[in-house]
Amino acid sequence: MKPLLHGENLGEIKVQAEQGHSIAQRRLAYKYSHGKGVKQNLTEAVKWYRKSAKQGDSIAQWSLAFMYEEGTGVDKNLAKAVKWYRKAAEQGDSDGQWLLGTMYMYGKGVGKKLSEAVRWFRKSAEQGNYGGQWRLGVMYEYQMGVERNFAEAAKWYRKAAEQGASDGQWRLARMYEFGNGVDKNLSEAVSWYRKAAEQGDPDAQWLLGKMYAYGFGVDQNFFEAVKWYKKSAVQGASVGQWIISDMYKYGKGTEKNFVEAIKWARMSAEQGDSNGQWRLGVMYEYSEGVEKNLFEAVEWYKKSAEQGNSGGQWRLGNMYKFGRGVDEDINEAAKLFRKSAEQGDSGGQLRLGIVYEYGEGVEKNFAEAVKWYHRAADQGESESQWRLGKMYKQGLGVDKNLFEAVKWFKKSAELGDFEGQWRLAIAYEFGEGVEEDITEAVKWYRKAAAQGYGPAKKALASLTI
Repeated sequence: MKPLLHGENLGEIKVQAEQGHSIAQRRLAYKYSHGKGVKQNLTEAVKWYRKSAKQGDSIAQWSLAFMYEEGTGVDKNLAKAVKWYRKAAEQGDSDGQWLLGTMYMYGKGVGKKLSEAVRWFRKSAEQGNYGGQWRLGVMYEYQMGVERNFAEAAKWYRKAAEQGASDGQWRLARMYEFGNGVDKNLSEAVSWYRKAAEQGDPDAQWLLGKMYAYGFGVDQNFFEAVKWYKKSAVQGASVGQWIISDMYKYGKGTEKNFVEAIKWARMSAEQGDSNGQWRLGVMYEYSEGVEKNLFEAVEWYKKSAEQGNSGGQWRLGNMYKFGRGVDEDINEAAKLFRKSAEQGDSGGQLRLGIVYEYGEGVEKNFAEAVKWYHRAADQGESESQWRLGKMYKQGLGVDKNLFEAVKWFKKSAELGDFEGQWRLAIAYEFGEGVEEDITEAVKWYRKAAAQGYGPAKKALASLTI
């Protein structure tokens, strides 16, 4: 049979395909699948992939498997997808191997078995297939079917990254960002994030945006951050969408625009992103870019909370505590605050501390209140800081200690919390835990008063008459 060349015309390919040439059959299937030189016809694509696959063409086998997996041109059938992926993999086809590995990884058409996924990813990776390489890296990074080994993960990510695979590049970047398996190097992280982002990878784009937003490995630049967040969001990345929503909401790197903020938050939320969901809930709760609707807020908080999102949990807890958009239920509120707090969310920890301090939905317990205030305060949560200071000042759940109280009032005050500023001013005015200093007292009263805090205005007036 005449050898088939890649550049031969459609007519010649059809003739040789009909004569039983497996490569011609596979190439004809590809043309039908992608509409290359012929009207796209997925049913015809499946027909010709099947003819080629039955003759043992491994590329046709995993291509046919993919059609079964996605249900394109044929009824979706995961068991048949596994069957054809396996035929390709067992011939040593590196693409068939990592594709079969993913079926074991997610339990699609076959029982979930991570060790088997690792085995097939390794076979693919050791042949130099970058798809197998970065997936094997994932298994090592997240201890899936193999002992966690960051150095091994970084090794396989690098192999994929150096072949130009964006998935390997941004994953390697993340290893450099956090110092996992490699020495921490933020500028190196930025370099790899950029390589992947410039290829159009939406995950890399929002990750690069984050580096600009926080000034990690690069000069802080909110405008550059917005540019990359938006590129990610436009491609449909739910994380990029809720982050760009935040940028519009707070006017960082762009003009404040609640209409844009709600648009992007909704896109993220409707994709099922739990962070996008509670952000959309906040916008309904406080009428930011949309008419206030507490019932709608509760619905979005619930969606987020049901996915285990700590932010969604404590926000939903607040709605139950105060009966906003839902019947008041302090017991349910306390349960939700605990779920959030135990995940390390400072918002949940603060609120769990409050319910323990006042005995709301739980038995009053000052020591527990102090414990949770402390955890939130250590994360820089300003309200928890002044509340913790108050506990030290009054000796509630902890030995009375005015010096410790002032320390926490000051931390809160310096973060701009008017209650912390007011309490610090009182400490300076009366010399409680710090030397009496009316000038300092006036300074902090003034800062709190400038935020409209009534008690600070009253105290300031009495000191400056």
